[in-house]
Order: sequence, then C-alpha cells, then structure tokens
Amino acid sequence: MNDLDKERLNNDLYATIRKTILEVTNLKITWAAFGDRNYFSDETLNDAFMASKDYDLVNNTIYPYVKYYFDTNIDDVDFSSYEASSTSLNIITTNILLKAIDDGLDKLGSRKKSDTNSYMFMVVFMLAMRQAAIIAFDKSHYYTAMKFYKRLVGALDLTADVCIHEKNKLSFESRKKANTRWGEHNQKRAEKKRQYLKIMRDNRFTTFAETAEYIKQNIETDKTPSYDTIKRWLSQANKGDFS
Repeated sequence: MNDLDKERLNNDLYATIRKTILEVTNLKITWAAFGDRNYFSDETLNDAFMASKDYDLVNNTIYPYVKYYFDTNIDDVDFSSYEASSTSLNIITTNILLKAIDDGLDKLGSRKKSDTNSYMFMVVFMLAMRQAAIIAFDKSHYYTAMKFYKRLVGALDLTADVCIHEKNKLSFESRKKANTRWGEHNQKRAEKKRQYLKIMRDNRFTTFAETAEYIKQNIETDKTPSYDTIKRWLSQANKGDFS
C-alpha cells in the first residue's frame, strides 16, 4: 500500500475498520496455528511459508468450508438488534465447530501431526470469528463486528503464544536428550582412553601404533572404533586429555 492509499484510508473510518478486520488473513491464522516463528517478522510472512502444505490446507480447504457454512446459514441471522445479531452469529460459530468435529476436520492433518486436533479446530474458530465480524460489519452492526474481531485477535494471540511455548518446550527437551546422549558418549570415550592407555603401559608397548594394532586385533574387533581412532585416543590420553 502506497502513502496515498494510506492517507485515503486514514480519512475513511468505514474502510479503516473493514481493512483492520481483514488484515487477520488466512496466512496469519495458519501461521498462528502451525507456523515456525522464523517465518514472521514485522507483519511480513515469508514466501516459503505461503507455499507450505499447511497454508494450502487452510486457504483452499478449511476457509471454503467455513465460508460455505456461513453462506448457507446467513438467512438464520437476525439483524434486528445488537443482541439479536450477536446471538445469531454466536450460534453459527458454535454450530460450525460442532460440525467440524462431526466431519472429522482434525483428521485432515498438517506438519504438526501430534497436535493437529486442537489446532485445526482453532483455525476453524478463528476463521469463523473473522467471517462473523465481516458479515456483521457489512450489515452495519459495527459493535457486533468489533466484538467478534476482538475475540478473533484474542484467539490469534493465544494460539501463537501456545505454539511458541510448545516449540520452546520441544526444543528444550530435544537439547536435553541430545546433551544426555553426548554426555554418555563422552563418558564412554573417556573410559576407553583410560583403558587403552593402561593396556599400553601394562604391555610395555613403545608406540601408539603398536598398541592400537594389539587392541584392534584382541579387544575392539568390531568396525568401531577404528584403528586410527584408537591411535588418536591413545595419543590424547598420553597427554592427559580424557575428554
């Protein structure tokens, strides 16, 4: 959007509010539920994420599903008052979630296989809130529209926060497991170095090569550790390096 368009928008309250509601795009909703946080910076989503299977699923399957439900049930909405419109649209948003459960939308899947269920329904919920806000706004029910928009933004922020927490938790657990594995590996290597150095001294070998050949033929007969690894560990151990 260029500066002239921004100025025109700035002086048009109606257009500003409608654009504000629409700025919670399918892409942002997808990002909140399934996205890597590296794909989001200063309100700009990476093109690579736009090409993801998750975005395709939301944009081309879930969104048409939500829009069709609203289109086929719009005649049931009572726009006679704020209370009536708010209640009617609430019923539709509730019913579409129940229908999504009945239709098994959680089975459609995404890259986040373990938590597809809850997040897919959050996508349906956010799309429904946005659709309800737009419909209310176009019917000049502005307060109703902003109430649904507020719920939409709240759901978007909550979903994103939960994703960040779970991603950080998963990253921490992965690092912890990796550190445990490397810790065990390092401890085993230190033990091997001490064992090899003892063998060299007990047998009064004079070179690392001679010791490594003896160890490889009589003790470490598998492929690993290799002859070169044993010789290198012997050299390190002889210098006091048991890491």
